[in-house]
Amino acid sequence: MSILNLTADSFSDGGRIDTPEMLLATAKIERDAGASIFDLGAESTRPGAAPIAAANQIELLVPAIELLRPLGLQISIDTRCAAVASACIKAGAHMINDVSALSDPAMASVVAESGCPIVLMHMRGTPATMQQHCNYQHLLGEISDELALRVDYALEQGIQPEQIILDPGIGFAKTADQCLELIGKFSSLRALGFPLLCGPSRKSFLNVPLGERKPHLREHGTAAAAALSAAHGAEFLRLHQGAGNWDAVLTAHSAAVAGIEA
Repeated sequence: MSILNLTADSFSDGGRIDTPEMLLATAKIERDAGASIFDLGAESTRPGAAPIAAANQIELLVPAIELLRPLGLQISIDTRCAAVASACIKAGAHMINDVSALSDPAMASVVAESGCPIVLMHMRGTPATMQQHCNYQHLLGEISDELALRVDYALEQGIQPEQIILDPGIGFAKTADQCLELIGKFSSLRALGFPLLCGPSRKSFLNVPLGERKPHLREHGTAAAAALSAAHGAEFLRLHQGAGNWDAVLTAHSAAVAGIEA
């Protein structure tokens, strides 16, 4: 899953994709590097980020969907807002990536009626407050329990089990050390029984093993985290840059499969 941020304030690459030409060129590079899904976002969910009005998100996202559809890949929309999701699905998007796991009361019906896949991510609070909610007694157990509650809610609202993908929320209401623990124990999340997504790309927790670095200098750390997650059961990897990362992921996944089959 290739991250294509249309926001001016994304933590890693805000403002880099600021013209249709740049969007198309970046998308083609990521497609050729192995991406199978484009994940488009028009609202930053970095720690402390302010919300963006639905109309403003739609104004950016719908033309982007129309531009990328001819490339033939699946298009995911990174949004917490049901109005944005609805408009984007009508424009041709195939998937919704909701970091708030259906906190908008209207989101579940939009997803249920469309039949599209939905990523339910674990987070406490909102992007503006989430780093105040990092107190866990049993990290993996609490994340699993809280994701299970959101799955139950989704099913009650008419979303089908086969639509659901789960994301434990690397960097969302978690300290750097907790993010590393989560990746190291990622396989425990398979007990939830749904496909898993991991999004470690360029996030600040990588500064713990690597030392203080700007986001674009964390690619090797990203590759290691993504590869480990893939080996431990992640079926979807959300990454800023495919080149190199996809090679690491495919190698780790192949080794894990070979070990299981041996």
